[in-house]
Order: sequence, then structure tokens, then C-alpha cells
Amino acid sequence: MKKTSIFIIFSFLFVAVLPAQTLKESLKKQPKGIIYNTEMSGLLRLHTNGYAIGINYGTLKTYYKTNIWQFEIVHLKDSREYLDRVEFAPMRPGNSASSFVYGKQNSFFGIHAGYGQKYYFSGKAKKQGVAVGMSYAVGPSLGIIKPYYLELYSFDNNGLPKGTIAQSYTEENASLFLNRGSIAGGAGFGYGFDDLSITPGGHAKVALHLDWGAFEEIIRALEVGIMIDVYAKKVPIMIEAENRPYFINLYFSAELGKRK
Repeated sequence: MKKTSIFIIFSFLFVAVLPAQTLKESLKKQPKGIIYNTEMSGLLRLHTNGYAIGINYGTLKTYYKTNIWQFEIVHLKDSREYLDRVEFAPMRPGNSASSFVYGKQNSFFGIHAGYGQKYYFSGKAKKQGVAVGMSYAVGPSLGIIKPYYLELYSFDNNGLPKGTIAQSYTEENASLFLNRGSIAGGAGFGYGFDDLSITPGGHAKVALHLDWGAFEEIIRALEVGIMIDVYAKKVPIMIEAENRPYFINLYFSAELGKRK
């Protein structure tokens, strides 16, 4: 009888303690709070009329929400821009082919400073899993207008080309700037920095956010969304076209960074 009683007591303790121990081990594996406090990533964005590079800085508030600050440099093109080509330019060094955008007056860039948030629709992503969420950001913009230069032929008194000269568009040289026979090619990106102008504006964007291992140390994320830029005046990009003060673009971006 005594042996039976001891067996029953040990059996009871085994049954009671084992689940408790298993539960304790399970709880150790569960997150007790936010593992990381901040994150920083670089981004490369391709949109329907240009590209952007930038930096994101975030503060993690919960597993589901992160506040983000952004700084970006954005190239914004007119949808009517297209590359033309001069196959043989006798007055250019090497007589090489050169591409240019016909009818373009200025290049346009935007500097974005933004604040927003990132939300995940589900809970903590498992290792190597994909967390799905959304992000948005709004903020001020500074538009930079840079004159676009072409290499135009200069002619002697007999009407024969004697060389080329890099020029931006003016009303005085419009007949040459818009004459394909006078264009030797594009003058290169280095021209126009001494004659920049600026215009203030604002921007906003919203996107579907995909993060591989959303709460791991390394950030690997993609976004697909829409962005809107609005400026205080019409941006004169094209000469013979109606320019506008706003840009609406679909975009795809990739982010790579680190949390700590």
C-alpha cells in the first residue's frame, strides 16, 4: 500500500511539472517586447518617369508600427521625353554617335524630406518569412531646375559647319535648338549647374510594403506604390508642350539596411 501511494504521488508530480516546464520553455522563446529600437536603410526607387535614391530612418513603436523619416533625391522627367540620336556628327571628337532629348529645355530634380509610418497587417514575421503591410509619407520638397544643354553647330559665312558649341535654350537660339540639322548631340550632364533655379513644393506617397524577416537585424524590403509631387509653379521641362506643376508616378523601390 505504501509503495502504491508513493507511485501515485510521483506520477502526479510528473504529470503536473512536465506541462509547466514545457510551458516555461515555450514562453522563453516568445518575444517579451520590441527587439530593436531603430532602423536605417538606403533605398533605390524606379518610377514611371525617373528614379530616386534616399535614406530611411525609423523608430519601432510596436511589432506592427514604425515611424519613419525620409530624405530623397528624385529625378522627375516629362512623360513626353524620348531619346533621339545623331548617328554621325562630323564636327564632334571621334565622330561618335550621341543621344539627346529633342525639345527639352530643363532637367528637373526634387529634394524630399518626409515623415510617415509603416504598418504590418499580421503579427511578428517568422524567420525568413514575408511580412505584408503598408507605408505612407508626406513632406516638403525643393524642386531644382537645371538648364538642358545641346551641342549645336556653328556655321561660317557660307553656311558650312565650322564647329560645335554647348548651348541651353533661349528665345534667341530657338531656330537652332529646335532644328535637328543643327544638333550635334547632347552636351553632357556637367553643363547647367551655374544657372540653377528652385521652386518649393510638397510630396506624398503610399505603398504596399513587403519585408523579408521584418523583425530581423537586416532589412530587406520592397515597395510598390504611387507618389505625387506638387510645386508652386509649372515646371518648364519641354519647350513645345504644356508643362504642369505636378507629377503623378507609380513606383517600385528596394530597401537594404539594418536594425539595432
